[in-house]
Order: sequence, then C-alpha cells, then structure tokens
Amino acid sequence: MENVIAMKYVFALVVAAGVGSFAGPASAQMDWLSIHLDHQREENLRQHQQRMGTPDAEAKAEKPSAPVLPRVVDRNFIVYLRGQDGTPDVREGDVVPYLPREGCWAWGLRLDVDAGAVDVVETLTLPEPAGTWEAHASTLYSDDGRSATNHLSLVPDDGWIGNAWCVGDGDPTGDHKIIVEIADVVVATFDFTVEKVK
Repeated sequence: MENVIAMKYVFALVVAAGVGSFAGPASAQMDWLSIHLDHQREENLRQHQQRMGTPDAEAKAEKPSAPVLPRVVDRNFIVYLRGQDGTPDVREGDVVPYLPREGCWAWGLRLDVDAGAVDVVETLTLPEPAGTWEAHASTLYSDDGRSATNHLSLVPDDGWIGNAWCVGDGDPTGDHKIIVEIADVVVATFDFTVEKVK
C-alpha cells in the first residue's frame, strides 16, 4: 500500500471538479452539533459568571473549557488513476481499480477553520493484510498487517485537509475503510472497494 500524504493538487482538483461531494451521515453531523453546543453552553456560562462576579472559590474550581474543535462543513472522496506524467485521471464512484501504483483514492474534509495545523488520526483498514506497507515515520501498522494508522499534522488549504493512497503490489481486493479522527472524535468514515480490472 502506498501512502501519498497530503497531495494538494488532488484536493485542488476535488474542490474544482466537485467529484464525490456529499454532506456526510446525519449521525456525524449530530455528533459535531452536540460537541459545538456543549462548548457554546460552557462558554456562555463562563461569560455570565465573569459578568456577575463569580466568587474566588468557584472560579478556582471551574474546569477549563474544552478546546474548540473544527467543524466539518464538506467532504469528498475521489478515485483516480495516476498517469505516467503524474496527472490524475479522476473517476466518479467508490470503486478503485486494482492497478498497483496507478489505482488511487483520496479523501478530503473541509473544515470551518483555515489557519494553523490540525492534528488528524487516519486509520485505513483492509479486508486482508497488505502486500507491502510503504514506511512512513508518522504511521503505525497493526500486527495482522490489515491496518495503518497515520498521525498527521495538516494545514488547511481554503479549509481543506486530506490524504491519498495508491494500490500496491499484492494488496487485497475487497472492502476498505478509512476512519478520520480529530481530538479523539470520529469526524468521517469512507467506505470503498478495490476491484480487479476486467
């Protein structure tokens, strides 16, 4: 499996073409809404207590508010073939052709922030062990050879962050899954299939 970390030209193409754009599952949207509302309630209470003059003992006992998490406002998943000149040939759908070093996929998330790095954990799970995993310092591999977990620090480009992978020699066909987390919260999942070309 070949990991192509943060291929900006692919995501620029995703945004320009709008390929595979969708709003995401309602459950993920509700999770983000719940986190956002909880934070807003804490912030409103803190501001009210400051205005009303909170006693010192209560102020010291007050828990620090949780960091504000970026909200996912759009997402994309694309399949593409990597040409010999490096230009991607984008395909619609969620089926990646089994063409080692040519059949690729990329996911992208548009966040409501556009400054500073965002720490992301991305886990790719295969139906069977990979033929080979390309070594990256920021990647941990499961003992069974089926999963790779990337710890990435990504800087949004017009709000977009993402990652890309390509099929490697000996990689399995079948159902694949990518789970993306920010601050230990699952913000997106992408299910797709790798199939042999007929």
